[in-house]
Amino acid sequence: MKKVIFLLLVPYVCAFGQTYRTEANMKFHKWFGWHKGSPMLELNYGFTSPEYKKLNGEFADFGSLDIKLGYTRIDTFELNVTELSEKFLIGGKASSKLVKDEGVDYKADIWKFGFGKREGYGYRFDKAGIEPYVQEGFLWSDFKLEPLNVVSSDLIYEDIELLKRFEGRVRFGSNGETGLKFRIGKHLAFNAAYEYNQIFPRYLFWKHAGSVAIEGAAGKLLDEFIEEAAYSSPYAAPIIHLLLKGGLSYAFYELRKDRMNWPFESESPISYATVKFGVSFSF
Repeated sequence: MKKVIFLLLVPYVCAFGQTYRTEANMKFHKWFGWHKGSPMLELNYGFTSPEYKKLNGEFADFGSLDIKLGYTRIDTFELNVTELSEKFLIGGKASSKLVKDEGVDYKADIWKFGFGKREGYGYRFDKAGIEPYVQEGFLWSDFKLEPLNVVSSDLIYEDIELLKRFEGRVRFGSNGETGLKFRIGKHLAFNAAYEYNQIFPRYLFWKHAGSVAIEGAAGKLLDEFIEEAAYSSPYAAPIIHLLLKGGLSYAFYELRKDRMNWPFESESPISYATVKFGVSFSF
């Protein structure tokens, strides 16, 4: 009986303890829970360009601060090729008060919180490494428009009525990011990334679920292709993953600028893209 129990437990022990990845335990490593991995703290600062397709005037640029708390895990995929998987909570602020941008019509503050995950392959060089990644997640945002610095007009009044739809309540939205982590040693990494977020004026469950399902199906097909390519050409995996999954994520961001639940008929969101830099600590 003891031998039977031992044999049953061996695969699970190996899944936790082994260094090299195999196809048999791919799903375990890919979908590890929040508590699997090393605790992670990340701080970022960036420069944001907001956009709203229906707006007649112009938004000021924002400065952006955010913090991520979660777990990170790095597995050796093949020799010097690694696989990154992270899950985290997000909190932060984007505000026109954090930068100087004169001669614009509208300034605003956005408090944001939510959750996300990152995946990607990377290269290890002794105690250093570089990890291209793609991030996806969801955010809830508290949008507040600052007092106007412009002369009132019919066009300005029309803009204000549109922007008021985003105020007063916490609004749901999407989050995506492509970036690089430059790892130094076991506990420290520096980040450079391009983040893109959207704030929806209202939430339409079925249309949003349909839009996410279409993106998810496309992502699943790419995952299958990327995994096959990774096993055939491990050293190409980081670039293939970044280009394909990052390209898909950004394509849906662009498509949703006009219709927040593309391809379904829906309203335009506030979209804002951020070039940012940061530092990550793992413990």
